[in-house]
Amino acid sequence: MLFEQQLEAMSAVAKIGKSDEMRGAEVLFEACWLGGAEIIKTDVALKMAVICQLNLLVSSCVVDIKNL
Repeated sequence: MLFEQQLEAMSAVAKIGKSDEMRGAEVLFEACWLGGAEIIKTDVALKMAVICQLNLLVSSCVVDIKNL
């Protein structure tokens, strides 16, 4: 079940990201949110820092998969 939810979230990110990269990044952020300090969701600088790290993480996974 969790794997299916992850695939759905990644599908949504890819679909939305094609037309609006920032909105796609926000969808990824929301899909990955497990909890924590709410200020991360409201402070633009903190949220962007998290989004950058998520993009690095996803990018490295895609590179590893392509190199298989």
